[in-house]
Amino acid sequence: MSVGPIPPIGSGAVPPPAPGGAEAAAPQGGEDFGHLVLRGLEAVSEAEREADALIQAMASGQPVQPHQVLIATSKAELSVQMLVAIRDKALEAYQQVMNLQI
Repeated sequence: MSVGPIPPIGSGAVPPPAPGGAEAAAPQGGEDFGHLVLRGLEAVSEAEREADALIQAMASGQPVQPHQVLIATSKAELSVQMLVAIRDKALEAYQQVMNLQI
């Protein structure tokens, strides 16, 4: 049983870095990080507005199903918890970068 040689890695295996630094790293047509964060904040805000509107409607005697209020408030609560967790992770990453020794 003979073992053949390991073939060399071709020059096209790893694409060269794009010129332009971090701006070129974003995919074409994709959103940048700031827009993604803004969209996430808007989604959390919308979930809170929806829950508040249902709570006010129920308190004022309008015909609202209790399970709709519960679902909306739970969705808003989970959205805020996720937002806080993301903020904590981002802050932790920032602190780690700032503590790097150069």
